Amino acid sequence: MAKRLLYILVCFLCAQCLVAQNAVGEWRMHGVFGNSFTRVIDTPTYVFYLADGWLYCYDKGQFKTVYLSEDGYMNDVTIKDIYYNHDKEYLLVAYANGNIDIITKDGKVINMPDIYISSVDGTKSINDVTFSRKGAYVAT
Repeated sequence: MAKRLLYILVCFLCAQCLVAQNAVGEWRMHGVFGNSFTRVIDTPTYVFYLADGWLYCYDKGQFKTVYLSEDGYMNDVTIKDIYYNHDKEYLLVAYANGNIDIITKDGKVINMPDIYISSVDGTKSINDVTFSRKGAYVAT
């Protein structure tokens, strides 16, 4: 009887280990960061931080950090800087190539590729962003 119970327990534990793994052929993204935090923005519900070009979001309600990647969420790769509009409660993500994402307080991502797709010669890198009541001023 004890052997049968031990056998059932071992089978149950092995089954639990198998469920925790990714299926063959599936990939999971893991953000990596060292000691270089470029920007930290504290909002009422989230803390956004940019570390080594990777964007993270810490949810204060769930005590959980989420890596925001271009894999189904963001619209580009190389993040140059992030800015937060406290009046309208959205995060502006500026990419090195001039592309812009806006993340609203409910998590919706809006892409604004106007600078990125423009036919302007020279660099399209975003240097600074200032917010007003009606919008944002972007310095390139």
